[in-house]
Formats: sequence, structure tokens, C-alpha cells
Amino acid sequence: MSELSQKKIATITLRFENELIDRLQNEAKNHQVSANTLASQAIRRFLDWDIHQPRIGLVNLNKPVFVKIFGRLKKKDVEAMAKIAKDEILDLALFMKGQIDVSSFISWFEMKMLNSSVQISHMTHNGVHTFVMKHEIGRNWSLYNKIILETIFKELFHKKIDVRYDKSMFVLKYTE
Repeated sequence: MSELSQKKIATITLRFENELIDRLQNEAKNHQVSANTLASQAIRRFLDWDIHQPRIGLVNLNKPVFVKIFGRLKKKDVEAMAKIAKDEILDLALFMKGQIDVSSFISWFEMKMLNSSVQISHMTHNGVHTFVMKHEIGRNWSLYNKIILETIFKELFHKKIDVRYDKSMFVLKYTE
């Protein structure tokens, strides 16, 4: 049974300006998906992420500026910042997901990465989850996420994770 047939689907009618419909159809064509699929993705992103941004204090920052700021930090500063940020990250995930367990946290983290211009691949084989994230944000950003994730998995989920990273890639593995 496909994932789509397992989900309950309903039909509604919405009215949009012609210009918006034209843009939606052009983007759908460019992404080789239906306008319905693209609209569903956009609405899901809005409801899962965008609607929360002003409520939880997230700030948009141009990527080159962010890369420059993070790149200038010393390792000890990144480590100190990650230790402080861990609790904030958990609060954000709880606020947006309504619960904190490994599955909901990883779902939130994956959504956060996708909304941070990070390319992400999630594979599962024999109960081992592997996340490969291509970010091109720099080694300090990888270190920052490594510390946060290792701490959360150890303290909250009582799980050990394997993290490898460099200046543009971040690989996280854990067992269910």
C-alpha cells in the first residue's frame, strides 16, 4: 500500500489571483511536479515551519553573512555556544512538534536543516539511521551541530551517535 493511500485526503476549493496561479503552475512545471503537489508542499512548509518563526524568535540571515560570522569564531566559542543552544533547540522542537522523542526530534531537525538551505539525505538500513547533510557553511557550523546533537542524544535519549564532519558535510548515524 502506498504512503498516499494510507493518508486521508480531502478536497477543498480555494480562490487565488490569476498571477499567483500562473506562478504556481510555472514553478510546478520547473520542478516537474503537479501544481497540487507544489501547493501542498508550500502549505505544509508554512504550517510546519514558517508560521512558527516569529513566535519562536528565529532570525533570517543571509548565508554569506552567516558563514562569515560562524567562520570567525574560535573553537572554544563554538563549543560554549552549542552548550547554551542545546536547551533552546529542545524548546523549539517541543514547541513546534508538541513532544520530544527521537522520532519527533529528528523530524524537527530534518525540517530545520531543509529550511536552512541544507541538502539532506536520510537513509535507514537494518535499524541504523544515517543522515548526510551538505551545507557549505563551514567547519564551525558542523562542530556546533555535532555538540548539540551528541549532547541531546546522550542526555535526553540515552543514545550514542556517530558524527563525522568537515567544512561542508555532516554525517550523523544512530541506531533505533
